[in-house]
Amino acid sequence: MSRVSESPRLSLWALLSAHDSNIYRAYTKQLVGGGWVGTFEPHVTLLESLTGEVVEREAFEATAAATLPFSIELTGLATTAAYFRCVVAVVSPRDGIVSLRSELVRRLGRDSSDYWPHLSLVYGELGDEAREQLASGVAAKFPAVATIDKICLDDTGGELALEWPVLATWHRGRRSEYS
Repeated sequence: MSRVSESPRLSLWALLSAHDSNIYRAYTKQLVGGGWVGTFEPHVTLLESLTGEVVEREAFEATAAATLPFSIELTGLATTAAYFRCVVAVVSPRDGIVSLRSELVRRLGRDSSDYWPHLSLVYGELGDEAREQLASGVAAKFPAVATIDKICLDDTGGELALEWPVLATWHRGRRSEYS
């Protein structure tokens, strides 16, 4: 067993292709006027709060090899009062993202739970009106399809999302990168 980290809080994300990530970063940065969002990585959370768990590289490598890359359909935008789901693009639950998550849950021996696949765009504590204003500015600009081509493990224990280090990234057909 090859351990990546034993951080108190880890999250596993599905990341967009470089092309699609640049599109979403540019739109998000434009909408919120730059600031901290400029380096925020748009992502689909697969597993969160892997608190105290041992994370196995082999499970992630095998899952990436078996499932990546694939396209996701973005069905629209949503806003919530939750800090980490302030503004999101909803991902069709029929897409490969659900299969990817199910495979990770199986390989890690975790209990399956309700899963709402979404592409995280903005984190924040905004009122209803501010969230809706952001979402209305984004709706016409986002493409309906994006490509997921890697998964990454982030140490999400820091206070600010900008400070969350990527510990490892896995791609299909390419050697894994470890930080």
